[in-house]
Amino acid sequence: MQHPTDSLTRYPSAELGALLLRHGRMPSTPEPTLFWTGSGITLVCRARELWIELDSAYRNQEDAIRITVNGYTTHRSVLSPGISRICVYRGLSADETHTVRLYKETQMSGEAGRYLRVTAVYTNGELLPVPLPD
Repeated sequence: MQHPTDSLTRYPSAELGALLLRHGRMPSTPEPTLFWTGSGITLVCRARELWIELDSAYRNQEDAIRITVNGYTTHRSVLSPGISRICVYRGLSADETHTVRLYKETQMSGEAGRYLRVTAVYTNGELLPVPLPD
């Protein structure tokens, strides 16, 4: 069975460089690893469709995330362990610039082996450099 992301271009997060802005304290890993509550990423794109792939590992307390598009919350959810592909949006104008932010909302725990990684972005448009805050 075909997944909706099969027709999109996959961009591994470890290769995005300035196209992905990291927020908050997180370890120095090639893939953004959201460890603390409020840590996250920002992407800017021109695309009709955008998905984010996450890898989550935990035993006791689920990872909760929030995604905003152009400042509006579009997605809040609890993740299952393993790989999740989340549709951030579909059907927006590819002629306009869209700012996407993903934040971890779960309270930090001392659980060994726990992580939440942003592994890839899927889109049918282009990713743009994220302007640095003033």
